[in-house]
Amino acid sequence: VADGTANPLAVKPPQHIHWSYLRENEWIPFNQNEVEDLTEGLLKSGIVTFSMPRDASALNTVLPVGRHWIRAAVSTASDAVCRLIMVAAQVLKAVFSDNGNDPDFASKVLPAGTISKLNIPVTEVKKIIQPFESFGGRGAEKPTLFYTRVSERLRHKGRAISIWDYEHLVLEAFPEIYRVKCLNHTQYEPGGSGDGIYRELAPGHVTLVTVPDKQSHNLADPLKPYTSLGLLQEIAQFIGSRISCFVKLHVNNPQFEEVRVNMKVRFYNGFDETYSTNLLQESIMRFLSPWAFPEGGNPTFGGKVFKSVIIDFVEEQSYVDYVTDVQLFHDIEGIKGTADQNEIGGSMAVSILVSVPADQHLITVINPSEEKIASEKCSCES
Repeated sequence: VADGTANPLAVKPPQHIHWSYLRENEWIPFNQNEVEDLTEGLLKSGIVTFSMPRDASALNTVLPVGRHWIRAAVSTASDAVCRLIMVAAQVLKAVFSDNGNDPDFASKVLPAGTISKLNIPVTEVKKIIQPFESFGGRGAEKPTLFYTRVSERLRHKGRAISIWDYEHLVLEAFPEIYRVKCLNHTQYEPGGSGDGIYRELAPGHVTLVTVPDKQSHNLADPLKPYTSLGLLQEIAQFIGSRISCFVKLHVNNPQFEEVRVNMKVRFYNGFDETYSTNLLQESIMRFLSPWAFPEGGNPTFGGKVFKSVIIDFVEEQSYVDYVTDVQLFHDIEGIKGTADQNEIGGSMAVSILVSVPADQHLITVINPSEEKIASEKCSCES
Protein backbone atom coordinates (compact mmCIF):
# COMPACT_ATOMS: atom_id res chain seq x y z
CA VAL A 1 0.00 0.00 0.00
CA ALA A 2 0.99 3.66 -0.23
CA ASP A 3 1.93 4.17 3.40
CA GLY A 4 0.29 7.15 5.10
CA THR A 5 -2.46 7.62 2.50
CA ALA A 6 -5.25 6.63 4.88
CA ASN A 7 -7.12 9.59 6.33
CA PRO A 8 -5.23 10.32 9.59
CA LEU A 9 -8.41 11.76 11.15
CA ALA A 10 -10.58 8.73 10.35
CA VAL A 11 -11.78 6.50 13.17
CA LYS A 12 -10.88 2.95 12.16
CA PRO A 13 -13.49 0.41 13.30
CA PRO A 14 -12.36 -2.87 14.88
CA GLN A 15 -12.22 -5.80 12.46
CA HIS A 16 -12.46 -3.28 9.66
CA ILE A 17 -11.46 -5.49 6.70
CA HIS A 18 -13.87 -8.31 5.90
CA TRP A 19 -12.17 -11.17 4.02
CA SER A 20 -14.22 -13.70 2.10
CA TYR A 21 -13.80 -16.35 -0.61
CA LEU A 22 -15.99 -17.31 -3.54
CA ARG A 23 -17.87 -20.61 -3.34
CA GLU A 24 -20.49 -21.51 -5.92
CA ASN A 25 -20.98 -17.84 -6.84
CA GLU A 26 -21.45 -16.86 -3.19
CA TRP A 27 -19.04 -14.91 -1.00
CA ILE A 28 -18.31 -16.85 2.21
CA PRO A 29 -16.51 -15.05 5.10
CA PHE A 30 -13.24 -16.53 6.33
CA ASN A 31 -13.10 -17.72 9.90
CA GLN A 32 -10.92 -15.60 12.17
CA ASN A 33 -8.26 -18.32 12.45
CA GLU A 34 -8.03 -18.69 8.67
CA VAL A 35 -6.55 -15.22 8.03
CA GLU A 36 -3.29 -13.73 9.29
CA ASP A 37 -3.21 -10.04 8.38
CA LEU A 38 0.14 -8.31 8.95
CA THR A 39 -1.02 -5.10 7.27
CA GLU A 40 -2.98 -3.91 10.35
CA GLY A 41 -6.14 -3.68 8.26
CA LEU A 42 -4.43 -2.33 5.10
CA LEU A 43 -2.74 0.49 6.99
CA LYS A 44 0.77 -0.56 5.96
CA SER A 45 2.44 -2.82 3.47
CA GLY A 46 2.61 -6.41 4.63
CA ILE A 47 1.74 -10.04 4.04
CA VAL A 48 -1.73 -11.53 4.36
CA THR A 49 -1.77 -15.32 4.72
CA PHE A 50 -4.89 -17.39 4.06
CA SER A 51 -5.81 -20.94 4.94
CA MET A 52 -8.15 -21.74 2.07
CA PRO A 53 -11.16 -23.85 3.12
CA ARG A 54 -11.72 -27.13 1.30
CA ASP A 55 -15.09 -26.00 -0.01
CA ALA A 56 -13.59 -23.07 -1.95
CA SER A 57 -14.44 -23.72 -5.59
CA ALA A 58 -12.88 -22.62 -8.87
CA LEU A 59 -16.04 -23.29 -10.92
CA ASN A 60 -17.74 -19.94 -10.42
CA THR A 61 -19.47 -18.11 -13.23
CA VAL A 62 -19.64 -14.57 -11.81
CA LEU A 63 -15.86 -14.31 -12.22
CA PRO A 64 -13.45 -16.08 -14.60
CA VAL A 65 -13.52 -19.85 -14.17
CA GLY A 66 -10.51 -21.84 -13.07
CA ARG A 67 -9.33 -19.54 -10.27
CA HIS A 68 -10.03 -19.17 -6.58
CA TRP A 69 -11.20 -15.65 -5.72
CA ILE A 70 -10.63 -13.72 -2.48
CA ARG A 71 -12.35 -10.47 -1.59
CA ALA A 72 -11.45 -7.73 0.88
CA ALA A 73 -14.32 -5.36 1.70
CA VAL A 74 -15.19 -2.60 4.15
CA SER A 75 -18.69 -1.57 5.16
CA THR A 76 -17.78 1.82 6.66
CA ALA A 77 -14.85 4.25 6.85
CA SER A 78 -13.43 3.46 3.43
CA ASP A 79 -10.93 6.32 3.87
CA ALA A 80 -9.36 4.49 6.84
CA VAL A 81 -7.39 2.20 4.53
CA CYS A 82 -4.37 3.09 2.42
CA ARG A 83 -4.38 3.19 -1.37
CA LEU A 84 -3.30 -0.07 -2.97
CA ILE A 85 -0.17 -0.11 -5.12
CA MET A 86 0.13 -3.80 -5.86
CA VAL A 87 -1.29 -7.19 -4.88
CA ALA A 88 1.10 -10.09 -5.44
CA ALA A 89 1.16 -13.79 -4.58
CA GLN A 90 4.01 -16.01 -3.32
CA VAL A 91 5.47 -13.31 -1.08
CA LEU A 92 8.03 -13.52 1.70
CA LYS A 93 9.93 -11.03 3.84
CA ALA A 94 13.74 -11.02 3.69
CA VAL A 95 15.58 -9.94 6.85
CA PHE A 96 19.09 -8.48 6.80
CA SER A 97 21.76 -10.65 8.45
CA ASP A 98 24.95 -8.93 9.56
CA ASN A 99 28.02 -10.68 8.19
CA GLY A 100 30.62 -8.11 9.18
CA ASN A 101 29.02 -5.34 7.13
CA ASP A 102 29.50 -1.62 7.58
CA PRO A 103 27.87 -0.66 10.93
CA ASP A 104 25.72 1.93 9.14
CA PHE A 105 24.67 -0.40 6.32
CA ALA A 106 21.33 -1.34 7.91
CA SER A 107 20.31 2.32 8.17
CA LYS A 108 20.60 2.79 4.40
CA VAL A 109 17.56 2.11 2.25
CA LEU A 110 18.02 -0.75 -0.21
CA PRO A 111 16.49 0.41 -3.52
CA ALA A 112 13.79 -1.66 -5.19
CA GLY A 113 15.15 -4.25 -7.62
CA THR A 114 18.46 -4.71 -5.78
CA ILE A 115 17.68 -8.31 -4.82
CA SER A 116 17.24 -10.39 -7.99
CA LYS A 117 18.29 -13.93 -7.08
CA LEU A 118 18.87 -16.34 -4.20
CA ASN A 119 22.31 -16.65 -2.64
CA ILE A 120 21.97 -20.43 -2.84
CA PRO A 121 19.93 -21.35 -5.93
CA VAL A 122 16.82 -23.47 -5.49
CA THR A 123 15.54 -25.30 -8.56
CA GLU A 124 11.89 -24.83 -7.58
CA VAL A 125 12.28 -21.02 -7.57
CA LYS A 126 12.24 -19.57 -11.08
CA LYS A 127 12.60 -15.86 -10.34
CA ILE A 128 13.01 -13.37 -7.49
CA ILE A 129 11.54 -9.85 -7.64
CA GLN A 130 12.04 -7.05 -5.09
CA PRO A 131 9.29 -4.53 -6.01
CA PHE A 132 9.81 -2.12 -3.10
CA GLU A 133 12.68 -0.59 -1.15
CA SER A 134 13.76 -1.91 2.24
CA PHE A 135 12.29 -0.64 5.50
CA GLY A 136 12.84 -0.69 9.25
CA GLY A 137 16.64 -0.49 9.21
CA ARG A 138 18.64 1.13 11.99
CA GLY A 139 22.40 1.60 12.03
CA ALA A 140 24.82 0.66 14.77
CA GLU A 141 24.19 2.51 18.01
CA LYS A 142 26.58 5.36 18.75
CA PRO A 143 28.22 5.39 22.21
CA THR A 144 26.39 8.59 23.25
CA LEU A 145 23.02 7.15 22.18
CA PHE A 146 23.82 3.92 24.00
CA TYR A 147 24.52 5.86 27.18
CA THR A 148 21.23 7.75 26.80
CA ARG A 149 19.20 4.60 26.10
CA VAL A 150 20.68 2.70 29.04
CA SER A 151 20.13 5.62 31.39
CA GLU A 152 16.49 5.89 30.31
CA ARG A 153 16.06 2.14 30.62
CA LEU A 154 17.31 2.19 34.21
CA ARG A 155 14.73 4.85 34.96
CA HIS A 156 11.57 3.46 33.34
CA LYS A 157 12.60 -0.24 33.38
CA GLY A 158 10.52 -0.93 30.30
CA ARG A 159 7.29 0.12 32.04
CA ALA A 160 5.10 3.16 31.43
CA ILE A 161 4.08 4.70 34.74
CA SER A 162 4.92 8.40 34.73
CA ILE A 163 4.48 10.91 31.92
CA TRP A 164 8.24 10.84 31.33
CA ASP A 165 8.12 7.05 30.89
CA TYR A 166 5.43 7.20 28.21
CA GLU A 167 7.17 9.88 26.18
CA HIS A 168 10.68 8.42 26.23
CA LEU A 169 9.54 4.86 25.53
CA VAL A 170 7.80 6.04 22.36
CA LEU A 171 10.68 8.25 21.21
CA GLU A 172 13.17 5.41 21.62
CA ALA A 173 11.09 2.76 19.88
CA PHE A 174 9.86 4.97 17.02
CA PRO A 175 12.62 7.18 15.57
CA GLU A 176 10.15 8.52 12.98
CA ILE A 177 8.35 10.37 15.80
CA TYR A 178 9.78 13.81 16.53
CA ARG A 179 7.73 14.73 19.58
CA VAL A 180 5.17 13.04 21.81
CA LYS A 181 3.06 14.64 24.52
CA CYS A 182 1.54 12.59 27.31
CA LEU A 183 -1.52 13.89 29.15
CA ASN A 184 -2.60 12.08 32.29
CA HIS A 185 -6.27 11.81 33.34
CA THR A 186 -7.22 13.05 29.84
CA GLN A 187 -9.62 11.36 27.42
CA TYR A 188 -9.13 12.45 23.81
CA GLU A 189 -11.07 10.56 21.16
CA PRO A 190 -11.51 12.72 18.05
CA GLY A 191 -14.55 11.87 15.93
CA GLY A 192 -14.73 11.77 12.17
CA SER A 193 -17.55 14.33 12.03
CA GLY A 194 -16.64 16.64 14.91
CA ASP A 195 -18.41 14.50 17.53
CA GLY A 196 -15.27 13.52 19.40
CA ILE A 197 -14.64 13.38 23.14
CA TYR A 198 -12.20 15.60 25.01
CA ARG A 199 -12.11 15.55 28.81
CA GLU A 200 -9.21 16.81 30.91
CA LEU A 201 -10.64 15.30 34.11
CA ALA A 202 -11.02 11.61 33.23
CA PRO A 203 -9.42 9.40 35.90
CA GLY A 204 -7.78 6.28 34.48
CA HIS A 205 -7.37 7.70 30.97
CA VAL A 206 -3.99 8.53 29.44
CA THR A 207 -3.64 10.31 26.09
CA LEU A 208 -0.58 10.30 23.84
CA VAL A 209 -0.39 12.90 21.06
CA THR A 210 2.39 12.48 18.50
CA VAL A 211 4.09 14.65 15.89
CA PRO A 212 6.19 12.90 13.18
CA ASP A 213 9.56 14.13 11.99
CA LYS A 214 9.91 15.86 8.62
CA GLN A 215 10.66 12.65 6.72
CA SER A 216 7.40 11.08 7.98
CA HIS A 217 5.06 14.01 7.40
CA ASN A 218 1.83 13.29 5.61
CA LEU A 219 2.41 14.77 2.15
CA ALA A 220 -1.32 15.36 1.68
CA ASP A 221 -1.12 18.47 3.89
CA PRO A 222 2.41 19.58 4.85
CA LEU A 223 1.00 22.38 7.01
CA LYS A 224 -0.56 19.78 9.30
CA PRO A 225 1.97 17.01 10.06
CA TYR A 226 -0.31 14.11 10.88
CA THR A 227 1.01 10.74 12.05
CA SER A 228 -0.33 7.91 9.90
CA LEU A 229 -3.05 5.65 11.28
CA GLY A 230 -0.79 2.63 10.93
CA LEU A 231 1.95 4.19 13.05
CA LEU A 232 -0.57 5.30 15.67
CA GLN A 233 -1.77 1.72 15.99
CA GLU A 234 1.79 0.44 16.32
CA ILE A 235 2.46 2.95 19.11
CA ALA A 236 -0.76 1.96 20.88
CA GLN A 237 0.18 -1.74 20.73
CA PHE A 238 3.74 -1.02 21.89
CA ILE A 239 2.71 1.10 24.89
CA GLY A 240 -0.33 -1.07 25.59
CA SER A 241 1.92 -3.98 26.57
CA ARG A 242 3.86 -1.79 29.04
CA ILE A 243 1.09 -0.12 31.02
CA SER A 244 -1.14 -1.09 33.90
CA CYS A 245 -4.29 -3.02 33.07
CA PHE A 246 -6.28 -0.22 34.71
CA VAL A 247 -5.12 2.42 32.21
CA LYS A 248 -7.36 3.38 29.30
CA LEU A 249 -4.93 4.46 26.58
CA HIS A 250 -5.62 6.85 23.70
CA VAL A 251 -3.06 7.54 20.95
CA ASN A 252 -4.08 10.24 18.47
CA ASN A 253 -2.96 13.12 16.32
CA PRO A 254 -3.05 16.64 17.73
CA GLN A 255 -5.79 19.09 16.86
CA PHE A 256 -4.42 21.59 14.36
CA GLU A 257 -6.01 25.03 14.70
CA GLU A 258 -5.50 27.53 11.91
CA VAL A 259 -4.43 31.16 12.10
CA ARG A 260 -5.71 33.50 9.38
CA VAL A 261 -4.58 37.06 8.66
CA ASN A 262 -6.38 39.93 6.88
CA MET A 263 -4.58 43.23 6.25
CA LYS A 264 -4.14 46.21 3.97
CA VAL A 265 -0.63 46.69 2.59
CA ARG A 266 1.12 49.46 0.69
CA PHE A 267 4.03 48.24 -1.44
CA TYR A 268 6.98 50.40 -2.47
CA ASN A 269 6.89 51.90 -5.95
CA GLY A 270 8.34 49.66 -8.61
CA PHE A 271 7.11 46.35 -7.13
CA ASP A 272 4.47 44.39 -9.02
CA GLU A 273 1.32 44.22 -6.90
CA THR A 274 0.23 40.70 -7.89
CA TYR A 275 3.68 39.20 -7.44
CA SER A 276 4.27 41.01 -4.15
CA THR A 277 0.85 39.96 -2.81
CA ASN A 278 1.51 36.29 -3.58
CA LEU A 279 5.00 36.56 -2.10
CA LEU A 280 3.67 38.14 1.10
CA GLN A 281 0.98 35.46 1.48
CA GLU A 282 3.65 32.77 1.09
CA SER A 283 5.93 34.53 3.59
CA ILE A 284 3.19 34.75 6.22
CA MET A 285 2.43 31.05 5.77
CA ARG A 286 6.12 30.19 6.16
CA PHE A 287 6.33 32.38 9.24
CA LEU A 288 3.37 30.69 10.93
CA SER A 289 4.17 27.11 9.79
CA PRO A 290 7.94 26.90 9.22
CA TRP A 291 8.03 23.10 9.54
CA ALA A 292 6.27 22.69 6.18
CA PHE A 293 9.46 23.79 4.42
CA PRO A 294 13.09 22.56 4.41
CA GLU A 295 15.20 23.68 7.36
CA GLY A 296 12.17 25.26 8.96
CA GLY A 297 12.02 23.75 12.44
CA ASN A 298 9.32 21.54 13.91
CA PRO A 299 5.84 22.15 15.35
CA THR A 300 5.36 22.53 19.08
CA PHE A 301 2.39 22.21 21.40
CA GLY A 302 0.98 25.29 23.03
CA GLY A 303 2.46 28.66 22.21
CA LYS A 304 0.74 31.81 21.05
CA VAL A 305 0.58 33.98 17.95
CA PHE A 306 0.59 37.76 18.56
CA LYS A 307 -0.78 40.29 16.09
CA SER A 308 2.07 42.69 16.91
CA VAL A 309 4.66 40.08 15.95
CA ILE A 310 2.97 39.49 12.58
CA ILE A 311 2.82 43.26 11.93
CA ASP A 312 6.52 43.57 12.70
CA PHE A 313 7.32 40.62 10.42
CA VAL A 314 5.34 42.07 7.50
CA GLU A 315 6.82 45.54 7.86
CA GLU A 316 10.33 44.08 7.74
CA GLN A 317 9.76 42.73 4.23
CA SER A 318 11.85 44.72 1.75
CA TYR A 319 8.94 45.39 -0.61
CA VAL A 320 6.42 46.54 2.05
CA ASP A 321 6.06 50.27 2.77
CA TYR A 322 3.50 50.04 5.56
CA VAL A 323 0.54 47.96 6.74
CA THR A 324 -2.85 48.93 8.21
CA ASP A 325 -6.13 47.35 9.36
CA VAL A 326 -4.55 44.06 10.46
CA GLN A 327 -6.99 41.40 11.62
CA LEU A 328 -6.12 38.06 13.23
CA PHE A 329 -8.60 35.16 13.18
CA HIS A 330 -8.66 31.74 14.83
CA ASP A 331 -10.20 28.86 12.81
CA ILE A 332 -11.00 25.63 14.68
CA GLU A 333 -12.08 22.35 13.02
CA GLY A 334 -13.13 24.04 9.81
CA ILE A 335 -15.19 26.72 11.58
CA LYS A 336 -13.88 30.14 10.58
CA GLY A 337 -13.40 32.60 13.39
CA THR A 338 -15.13 35.95 13.09
CA ALA A 339 -13.65 37.85 16.06
CA ASP A 340 -10.48 39.86 15.51
CA GLN A 341 -7.94 38.92 18.21
CA ASN A 342 -4.70 40.47 19.39
CA GLU A 343 -3.29 37.09 20.38
CA ILE A 344 -4.25 33.50 19.67
CA GLY A 345 -3.49 30.41 21.75
CA GLY A 346 -4.49 26.77 21.41
CA SER A 347 -7.94 25.96 22.74
CA MET A 348 -6.85 22.61 24.23
CA ALA A 349 -3.72 20.95 25.55
CA VAL A 350 -3.56 18.85 22.37
CA SER A 351 -3.72 21.87 20.04
CA ILE A 352 -1.02 23.09 17.65
CA LEU A 353 -1.36 26.42 15.86
CA VAL A 354 -0.74 26.36 12.10
CA SER A 355 -1.23 28.68 9.16
CA VAL A 356 -4.08 28.47 6.70
CA PRO A 357 -3.01 27.93 3.06
CA ALA A 358 -1.28 30.98 1.61
CA ASP A 359 -4.16 32.05 -0.62
CA GLN A 360 -6.50 32.30 2.40
CA HIS A 361 -4.54 35.17 3.91
CA LEU A 362 -6.41 38.22 2.60
CA ILE A 363 -4.03 40.94 1.41
CA THR A 364 -5.67 44.14 0.18
CA VAL A 365 -3.26 46.40 -1.72
CA ILE A 366 -3.46 50.11 -1.01
CA ASN A 367 -3.45 51.84 -4.39
CA PRO A 368 -1.24 54.97 -4.33
CA SER A 369 -3.46 56.89 -6.76
CA GLU A 370 -6.61 56.26 -4.72
CA GLU A 371 -4.74 57.18 -1.57
CA LYS A 372 -3.69 60.51 -3.08
CA ILE A 373 -7.25 61.35 -4.21
CA ALA A 374 -8.62 60.55 -0.76
CA SER A 375 -6.07 62.83 0.93
CA GLU A 376 -6.77 65.73 -1.42
CA LYS A 377 -10.56 65.50 -0.95
CA CYS A 378 -11.90 67.86 1.74
CA SER A 379 -13.64 66.11 4.60
CA CYS A 380 -16.42 68.70 4.59
CA GLU A 381 -17.48 67.90 1.02
CA SER A 382 -20.59 65.82 0.63
